[in-house]
This record gives sequence, structure tokens and C-alpha cells, in this order.
Amino acid sequence: MTDLYYETNGEGDTLVLLHSGGTDLRDWQFIAPGLSQDFRVVTYDQRGQGRSPVPVQPINHVADFKELLDSLHIERGVLVGHSIGGQIATDFALEYPGRVQRLILIAPGLTGFEWSPSFQKMAQDMWAVVPDAEKMLHIMLNTPECYAVQGAMQSPQRDFVVQIHRENVEKSLTWKSFEQLWTAHPLTIDRLGEIETETLFIVGTDEKADVLRIAVLFEQVPNIRFVRILNADHALTWTHPSEVVDAVKGFLKHPMAFE
Repeated sequence: MTDLYYETNGEGDTLVLLHSGGTDLRDWQFIAPGLSQDFRVVTYDQRGQGRSPVPVQPINHVADFKELLDSLHIERGVLVGHSIGGQIATDFALEYPGRVQRLILIAPGLTGFEWSPSFQKMAQDMWAVVPDAEKMLHIMLNTPECYAVQGAMQSPQRDFVVQIHRENVEKSLTWKSFEQLWTAHPLTIDRLGEIETETLFIVGTDEKADVLRIAVLFEQVPNIRFVRILNADHALTWTHPSEVVDAVKGFLKHPMAFE
């Protein structure tokens, strides 16, 4: 049985939503209700986030996710992953292709991708101020070229977004292990052409440069469609939920419209 916290809403074909880093299942606060009108929607907190337990050993997100699906008796479903959630979903789709009905990626990460020096500096700057959670939070949310959530920071959801990140930054200070295990041989970045699953890639036009570079790499996927949301950045699940929901539903109900 999984020890991860999860929620299930709606009926129909199963969609499993994998949230972005530094957040939890509230990443889908404005997305899940719209999708659960037509589908069974599962959201969960990754290990160390939200209401899931903190890691006491290296985190294997793909193994955690498989255990979640097994516990819920989900043999096959649609995966919707945002940021690191998209990275997990992509790795899972390559390792267990028969269990993924369709793959929907929202500004995903990518195993094997080398993040820009500015992004790596942001991470180093955050480590340098540990355990001051407020300073860590300030660096994260105010480095737009690396962590592009300025749309949310200037929106009515600002306080909500800050609170989610604050809670998860504070929780990260209690982790016993920070190591994360990813598919390494071969790296996912070198296997994109092997993805068999019909794939949708959603990205904002104001996204950070690294993710736009990842979008170009995903053009190698044989059966992929792209939706670009105008004036959206990395926080598009909070700032442009209706556009995201429409893109997901359109792809699932009328895939030929994306040809």
C-alpha cells in the first residue's frame, strides 16, 4: 500500500495528476474540478510534499508513482504532469508504456537535461541560506528567469501560491534525505524518440528559457502535439486554468482536432 496522500474525485476514465516541484496537489486546485466533471481524477502529494511523509532515504519518484497506481488498482490511465510531475510521468511512460493511455505534459522537466547556469545558481543561493525558510522562499519566487511564476505573483492567487510554497519549503527542512533517483541508463533525454504514447505538450509563451529548450527536444516524440498558452509562464495551472482544462479535454475527447 502507498503511504502517499492522495485524493480521488469524479467518475469515468482515470486521469492521474502529478504536481510541480515546491508545491503539492494544490497545484491542481483550479484544474481538478473542471476535469472531474468528465473523468475520475486522482491527485496526490509527492514524497516530502503536502501531506505525504518526508523522505528518509533517496526518493524514487517513479517507484512511488507505480506503488500509488498499484494501490489504487489503476492498471492504465492518462498521466497529466506539471514541471517535475511531467518529468516523473515521462520516465514512467518509458518504463511502463502499457500503463499509460495518454501522456499530457505541462512545462515538464526532463531527466538528463542540463539546467542553465542561472538556474543552478538559484539553487546554490537557496542552499546558502538554509535553514532560513523565508529567505529560501524569496529567492525561489523572485528569480523569474529561473522560476517563472511572476504571473501568479501578480495575480489574485498570489497569497495562495506563496503559502503553498512556504509550507513546502518549511517541510523540506525536515527531510532526512535530499537525493532523488532518476532513470539513468540510458537517460530519458536520449530516449524521447522511443515514447510510443500519444502525447500533448502544454507550455506558456512566457515560460523560462530552460523549459522552452525542453519543448524543442520533445519534438522528437513521434506522436506529439503542442499547445502554447499566450501570456502564461510556469504558473499556468493557477493563472490560466480554463485554457489548460480546455486543452486537456480537447486532446482527450477530440484528438483529431490536434492533428
